[in-house]
Amino acid sequence: MTETATDVAVQYESVIKALMPFASRGRLSEGLNKLRARINKKDLEAIRYEVSRLLAPCMESTNSRKFARGRVRPIRVNDDVEVHLDSVGERILNAELKRYNSQYTQGVFEAISSESRYKDELGKEELKKKIEAFAVDCVVGSNDISPERAKVLPNFSLKCEKLEAFPTLPVHYLSKREVALQFAKKPQLSIGEVLTFTFPPLSHKPTGELTFQYQCTSIEALPGKGGFAAVFVADPEQEGLEAVEEFVTENLHKLPLVADQEETRTRLQLLKDTVITNTTQRVTLCSLQKDTLIPQALLTPTGHVDDYLDPNLPTFHPGLLSRLSKEFANDRETYQFYLQQDLNGEQQEYCAHLGELIKDKMLASFVGTGLANGSLRVLRLSLVSRQDELMRSMPDVVEPLPTYLQRCKFVLYSQDVSAELAQFMVDSQTALKPLPLHYHVNAKRVPVMQCAPMEEERRQEARFTFDVEAKVKTGLFSSTDARICDVSPRGLSLVFTSPPAKLKNRLSISIEEMGLEGVSYEVVYYNPAEGLARCSLVNDEVAERIETIMAMNRPFFDQHNVQQMQRMTFDYLWQFACHSLPGVHILLSKDKRIKDQLIVAHTDGHRKSLAPFMIQDNKLPTHGWIADAEPEQMTSTKLNNLVSGKEIVERALFYINRGAGKYTNVSDELFNKADSRRKMYAAMARKQGYLVAHSMTLHRYQQLTDTWYQRRCQKLAQVDRLAISRIRKQETQCVHMLSVLPVSRLHQHLLKVGQFEQKTGASAAAQG
Repeated sequence: MTETATDVAVQYESVIKALMPFASRGRLSEGLNKLRARINKKDLEAIRYEVSRLLAPCMESTNSRKFARGRVRPIRVNDDVEVHLDSVGERILNAELKRYNSQYTQGVFEAISSESRYKDELGKEELKKKIEAFAVDCVVGSNDISPERAKVLPNFSLKCEKLEAFPTLPVHYLSKREVALQFAKKPQLSIGEVLTFTFPPLSHKPTGELTFQYQCTSIEALPGKGGFAAVFVADPEQEGLEAVEEFVTENLHKLPLVADQEETRTRLQLLKDTVITNTTQRVTLCSLQKDTLIPQALLTPTGHVDDYLDPNLPTFHPGLLSRLSKEFANDRETYQFYLQQDLNGEQQEYCAHLGELIKDKMLASFVGTGLANGSLRVLRLSLVSRQDELMRSMPDVVEPLPTYLQRCKFVLYSQDVSAELAQFMVDSQTALKPLPLHYHVNAKRVPVMQCAPMEEERRQEARFTFDVEAKVKTGLFSSTDARICDVSPRGLSLVFTSPPAKLKNRLSISIEEMGLEGVSYEVVYYNPAEGLARCSLVNDEVAERIETIMAMNRPFFDQHNVQQMQRMTFDYLWQFACHSLPGVHILLSKDKRIKDQLIVAHTDGHRKSLAPFMIQDNKLPTHGWIADAEPEQMTSTKLNNLVSGKEIVERALFYINRGAGKYTNVSDELFNKADSRRKMYAAMARKQGYLVAHSMTLHRYQQLTDTWYQRRCQKLAQVDRLAISRIRKQETQCVHMLSVLPVSRLHQHLLKVGQFEQKTGASAAAQG
């Protein structure tokens, strides 16, 4: 074969393979005709020659002893040729014979004689072993027991005229199509026998008793309980059977399920609770007012956080929220860039989002300025909207939702990813432009209510939201306007319209709506940036007056109880986060073997979170994220670096070829080179492929409190108390949680503006 023909064979290898079935049936010309519009005539002739050559009969023998790793043995092919192959070579032979219609051809001979093909086959085997070793059981946030297969345990009995010996028939379980009845002794029933059962009313509607026909399918002894269970199946075409289906759906989260289903459901929910408790992502409930996102509540699983010091919390400035809302109109994932700059001796704050930085061509200047003075902070932000069908599967959410929660249809997730820009350098040829004035933000932030678990509530008396105006006397002849946030018999909190820099220890406050004039309050907390003050009442007699006012208006204040509102908001936001927390979160044990170290994973199931992998049979492959590059090595240097504290963040990079639909792992060394970054960006601009990046961080595992177990295991305790011990024992094995967060969009745009410093020494060698 000439050099030109060889080049064509390599270039059109996939085309040649696709033409083999045509050629085997004598229709090669038909297959080639379909390619004339895409491939030139000269190359088509070379392809025809190559296909014909590979299909030519062959009588040549071969021996793979020189490169085979296993024991070589003789194998006869079509009773004509004897070849000597090991088990790997035999697999190649069988695959090629299948391709060439069971004929020993030149193509088959070349395949089993090729050392490179043999090594490729070995590589596939090693990869398969690695995929299996690094695969982990995975739970998607929306996973739950399906109503179609749920078996609930109702608290009623059935009646049947044919079973007069049993006045009442306790229901062992009820599903949409089946009912299982419990008997103390084995009933005299025939398999296939049809019985008519009378059901009590299954809804609040006055429907009366219902009768349905069921066919007996099995009678089994109940293990551990004694007695027997007879299973009956209903004809789905029966009139009125939808009443049973509605009952099962409506009571799916109100009634316990059979033991194995209830244990599965409890495990799923506790896993979700575990992930939310241990994640460093911040979860903020938002409403939409005049096309602007307004933060309403911040989820704080482990108690109060300082929103000025928490690096994972976004900057909620009034003007910035409208800009952020416009950003989310185009893409539900963005990045918030923040820096401080000294201007005329004062520290000024600047904040912008990825979309506006790209539009203004200011990404390089903003990043370069922040890196130069060491104040750059980058947060990944993603917005998730409420799905009504998803809300019905949330066990703790009471429907219908209160009006204030109905308005809150969005959840904002935020995570500090500043470590992704460690050792990043803006291109030295880029001139840093001054930052535009509209990036400047003032120090005042929008106040956000924090929602913590109820055991974190330390207040001794109930508070009530009370949005009215107030007058605050700040001096002998001076006063200022404020708005009351909440009030209790012995305290209140308010926000000043024009916040003073300082406050006296005592304030005189007038609230016309409550008939209070010049009441003395002691200031216990004041934040001049937000204008928020919390005050405690000085006079006990006035407290009694306020209690009387509240008692006279009890219906109003009951609807505005802050603790009750916070509990409902907490449950709503917690369940929302359980279902849609971005990324993949893997619980790890202290076991040294990777297969035992990966316990279970939780994900939102979004393509961005999983790319370039997919969940198959509830297993998630993680080898591309954490496994070492060597095929035969079942180790993870990245994971060891995170566990030992040698690295605080690791990165997994892939390049996806759009045409082939395949991914290639990108090493840090290659990713850090300026030339390869330019080529990658150019290929993305031509839409030939795209970069996928994941940021990996590790956190010490924090166990769930007893409160969560008491809350989640109430139904399980009714059907299988021992299962609770099994679940708690499994949790004690967890020592870390690995979070894998998609940061592709950030790195895709950073490709153009700069590069990373090259790693040297052992660090580079480990990740090569």
